[in-house]
Amino acid sequence: MESVQIKINYIIDGDTFIGSSNGQRNYYRARWIDSPETRKKNSKIPVIPENTTHWLWAERARIYLAKLFNTCPNWTVTVVSEKLDSYQRVISDWYIGEPRLENNIQIMMCDAGMTANSLPFQQYFFPNNDLDLYIEILKASATACKTQTGFWSEPNFILPYEFKRKYKELEELSELKA
Repeated sequence: MESVQIKINYIIDGDTFIGSSNGQRNYYRARWIDSPETRKKNSKIPVIPENTTHWLWAERARIYLAKLFNTCPNWTVTVVSEKLDSYQRVISDWYIGEPRLENNIQIMMCDAGMTANSLPFQQYFFPNNDLDLYIEILKASATACKTQTGFWSEPNFILPYEFKRKYKELEELSELKA
């Protein structure tokens, strides 16, 4: 895969940003990680302690990603694109500088306990160095969990995929009414 320089325009959350290159603006979604969900404006999700903790960590993940992006010259990140998802976001790997494992932002976010691994179910073929990245993301998440780093330090934290699953139907209903 070819790497390109993307100018960061806006950070949505800990795993998604809006960026531009050559006058074209896209949403970029980090591959193989999952950030806590931000609270939507007209959300019907109940405001209870476990949810407010989740939303708090979503904001912390967004801020942490901004700190990482601040180390990129002119807020320009190296992106290796994979494909578009069903929301038309560019699924991609993000790097500070050269596309090497030690520069990978997904690993850094997992290592800080700001995101969890979200690895593909039953994927067996890994082209290029994808398996190395996959393993490092998994190791960073496992280490953060073991050392109770970031959101892993919260005793009853709802992992991002569990949070989405738990409230998916409620959010779909609120979108229909909006």
